Amino acid sequence: MDEPMVPWPNLDCCDRPTSVGVVVVNWNTRELLGRLLFGLKRVVEPGTITEIVVVDNASDDGSTELARSLADAGVIRLIANNRQRYHGSGLTQGVNLLAELARDGDPVGLVWTLDTDILILRSD
Repeated sequence: MDEPMVPWPNLDCCDRPTSVGVVVVNWNTRELLGRLLFGLKRVVEPGTITEIVVVDNASDDGSTELARSLADAGVIRLIANNRQRYHGSGLTQGVNLLAELARDGDPVGLVWTLDTDILILRSD
């Protein structure tokens, strides 16, 4: 049985639409990371995702360089660990960065944690 499609949350209680901050932890999944980030930037409705944080756990497959170039271009924010910190710690680092940004006046309404093997195929 097909489940009904659930739209993006709409919290119209505020003066502005809900923004979404994405946190992705990466370790040696360069190709998958590239596909995920492409989908987030080109498929999800523009303006919905306000921050993308990539936490790289000392990848040696070119992932760090890919993420660094995207961070330098202002596409993502990168936390580049110099050792493997594992998934849970990486998620905590990413969410903490979003919290720091919120204290600086750039809050996100929702946090979306994604693994690099997710494909974004629909805008909803």
